[in-house]
Amino acid sequence: MYITHIDLKIMNSIGYCRKLRKTQAGRFICLLVMVIFGCCAITVTGLFVRSIKQTEIDDTLNITGDYEAIIFDADTAFADILARSELIEDVGLYYELGTVTDESGVSSFKAVAFGDEISENIYHQTCIRGCYPANENEIAIDVSVANRFGIPSLPGETLSLKMFDTYGELLGSQDYYVSGIFRASNNEASGGWYRFAEVPQSSDYQMPAVFFYSSVAESRGVTQSTVFVRSSAYDPDAVSIVIEQIARSNGYSHVNVEANGRRRFGYSWYLGLDDTAYTRDNVEEALSGGSYNMDVFSSVIFPVITSLVIATEVVSLYTISSNILADRKERYGILRSIGMSSGKIIKDLLIEIGGFGFAGAAAGSGLGMLLHVILVKIFNQAMHLRLPDGLLVDRAVKQVTFDPVIMSFTVCFLSLGLSLIIPVYRLISTYPSELLISTSDMFAGRRIIRKKKKTNIRGGWLGLLNRRIELHDVVTMFVLAVVLSTMLLGYVYFRASSDQKTNEERFYMSLLGVGDNGYTVTLPDEINRKQYNIRNRHDAGIIPSFPEALENNRDVERSWSAMMNDSTRMVFDEEPDEELQQLLGHRMINIRPGSFFLGSVALLEAQMEAEKVIFQNMGYDPETIMYELPTVGLTEKELTGLEGEIIAGSIDTDRIKTGEEAVLAVPEELADICMRLFPVGTSLPIDDILLNDEEEHLGNSFEDPKWICCEITVEQDDGTVFPMSYCSYGRKYSFETTVGAIVVLHDSTDQEMYLTHGIENYDDVIDPQTGETVRHYEYGMSILCLPQTFESWGLPDRNFTSVKAMLKDNADIYEFDRFWYQGLQGSADVVTKSTFDYVDSIKVTTQRVMIIFYFLMSTLTLLGIVSVITGLYTKTRSNLGRFQTLRRVGLSVRQVSIMIYTQNMFYPLIAVLIAVIPVCILQRVFNFLNEQIMNGEIASETWGRSWSDQIPYWTDLFSYNFIPALIVCFLIGILLVVAGTLPQIMYLRKMKMIETREE
Repeated sequence: MYITHIDLKIMNSIGYCRKLRKTQAGRFICLLVMVIFGCCAITVTGLFVRSIKQTEIDDTLNITGDYEAIIFDADTAFADILARSELIEDVGLYYELGTVTDESGVSSFKAVAFGDEISENIYHQTCIRGCYPANENEIAIDVSVANRFGIPSLPGETLSLKMFDTYGELLGSQDYYVSGIFRASNNEASGGWYRFAEVPQSSDYQMPAVFFYSSVAESRGVTQSTVFVRSSAYDPDAVSIVIEQIARSNGYSHVNVEANGRRRFGYSWYLGLDDTAYTRDNVEEALSGGSYNMDVFSSVIFPVITSLVIATEVVSLYTISSNILADRKERYGILRSIGMSSGKIIKDLLIEIGGFGFAGAAAGSGLGMLLHVILVKIFNQAMHLRLPDGLLVDRAVKQVTFDPVIMSFTVCFLSLGLSLIIPVYRLISTYPSELLISTSDMFAGRRIIRKKKKTNIRGGWLGLLNRRIELHDVVTMFVLAVVLSTMLLGYVYFRASSDQKTNEERFYMSLLGVGDNGYTVTLPDEINRKQYNIRNRHDAGIIPSFPEALENNRDVERSWSAMMNDSTRMVFDEEPDEELQQLLGHRMINIRPGSFFLGSVALLEAQMEAEKVIFQNMGYDPETIMYELPTVGLTEKELTGLEGEIIAGSIDTDRIKTGEEAVLAVPEELADICMRLFPVGTSLPIDDILLNDEEEHLGNSFEDPKWICCEITVEQDDGTVFPMSYCSYGRKYSFETTVGAIVVLHDSTDQEMYLTHGIENYDDVIDPQTGETVRHYEYGMSILCLPQTFESWGLPDRNFTSVKAMLKDNADIYEFDRFWYQGLQGSADVVTKSTFDYVDSIKVTTQRVMIIFYFLMSTLTLLGIVSVITGLYTKTRSNLGRFQTLRRVGLSVRQVSIMIYTQNMFYPLIAVLIAVIPVCILQRVFNFLNEQIMNGEIASETWGRSWSDQIPYWTDLFSYNFIPALIVCFLIGILLVVAGTLPQIMYLRKMKMIETREE
């Protein structure tokens, strides 16, 4: 073949290159799509890692505060002095406004107002929902205050508050709009204080519970404040000394300052810094000098994700680049034969493909950043994730995490470079003459070419079988194995990791006693029990309509309601026998000498003498023996639901409503005693103590002399003499009912709700399985009735005293939380506890962790689809002659399609089996590490924070829905193969399968 100079110009012309690229447009589009998807995955994943990292630091600072020292009982003038000092960097404060209560005035909470926005940032108590006040009529409240005031733990409610100044003087009442909910002092939940002062020098110091808008402080001329300061150059202890020096130099003799040592923990813990990084300057120096440790997300998981993307892209881009070079082999053969160097060809090729790679990386990174911003807004709105924008995180977070944009470009060019090594090597190692006469198989690998020559059997069933086997694609098998292995291993690991991150929440949630997802509301302790078990405040409690609304709520799995009257009692002239005492739970009301220590003998004798006077004023014989026999009103549905537990008699709701009959409830161990002592038909004499209207509303105020019934002078053992006074409330009221049925309560929640126990009647036992201390209560007998029964008996009980609900697993906790508090409106002086905060925290933390996994899997699935399509489509084109041969022997297009589909189904089956292997390997590693740590052969603290506290090495990976996850992976594998096979079939349908071949 003779090449003219004009031909050379034509071949190197721009028009020729454009024509060549036009014929290869599909391949370059596939290359761009692969690069864009890969870079998008890296960018979004990296930004979400940064968002989660920033959230972890913010959560830590929510607990510790972002200041070095705090000054209690300061005035605003001293805050101004500190702000002008060159030794102090930032100063914030909240004004002490006094206290607030709801309309009933039972509970008092501290009211403050931030000085400005910098004060809010330094105090660093991020609202878990909503935001701090931005207008005069708005407030932000602590979640415990929301629970106590009976409003949802969600912003948007209106709350009527009484405002008192710092001296306790009433300033007035006003309605306020709740703009936000924060968590500073959740003293109503197990786990104690969320934010607390380390060593508060003010003994009566309280954490802020209600924040007002700053103009409230200005309008009232408030001068007292709590000040917190930040300083980059000093550690907390040194800052305290500096503050005291400033105070003395400005005429202050004393300042109530406390170093905030917990702030050291914030950055040093979550950034993996060593213990010397206490000050901000040290933190900056450590970050700049590289003296930090990345966490598992940044140091392990993100690089693994990146490696998986690289592996997937390399094998796919290898197929694409091989096909591109195969299409150009004749052109490169001619160029080399006329003198163009291999280096020049490689340079032009790298520039061309590198240009596409750069464009794809830029587009993928931009798409990833845009997608991240959109997803953060969507997820925060729909899932309450409260994630910050990963583009706007602190410098420290950026320093200890990989830059997602730089990483995406690195992944792009690294993948392209690795995918071009073998094709380019074969291109430059082949003679120009061989390039002109060789087939496209030269870029598929020498082994494949030799295999094809070796198995080129022209006829018969063996030849047909070999042709069919030759259609298998190694790239497709590799991509499916990587994608499905990543899906399966990633799912079980991320689930285990999310559980590990929420261990603390699960522990505190277990202490609440409301199950994994439950709510309970009761009367506060201060109005629950009074002297000699007199129940007062019958106007307090839960409105009667609430239990019925709860039963009809679709999110409720089961609910319990009780109208508990624990002031009802049985009265005896002499001590009952041991069996009856056991049946009554040993809940004796009288003072028993020796049952508890109250000080001196003289004091005990005085109390017993006063008891007789009190009993006589109530209308009893002073020597009367009293035992509690609580009466419990249930809803009709709950009472009839106990019919399966009846061991004697029957439940007649009509007779129970009129008070003629009642039901006795006992634990199983007391069933025989109850049936023997109180068989069905037995008359039960019951007493109660009724309070008049004035006594009903005493609350905790018993100081009025008119209630005093006995005054005694007590002389202590040391000779000290002091007067004692005792009060008497209420009068005896007796009635009778008949035992209609006896039920045995087996369910622990039923026992807790419907039976009572004396405070002394419990045992601390050790659970043999968990090794934890479990409190086992000794329950006694209770009388069960209906709400209408109390009215028939002449008792004032109208409101329920406790309600508990367990939610379904798929319940919308945010919707139910609002329903719960809205349903309680109209109830008086109730306190509610729930797992809402813990469930919310677990849910949010789990979703934050799993969202990375789900997005990564979505991206890998898209990458897998493109890769499988490319591999199978390329394999079909390279084996077109074989398909034509199959058509000649009589196979139709439909039969060929079925054959291809049947053959391709082996890919997901084999890949899902391979996917089990990494899970097994990781589980064995976890088992080994856990065993070594338990045996003391590995000290967990030697690992460093980034490992021992973040890798869930004690978990069973196969316990996280492993079989369903395996099935889902298999189905996704089928989806990938089906998506990759469709272009094969479409291509075969377009080709003329029966045209003559040149043998």
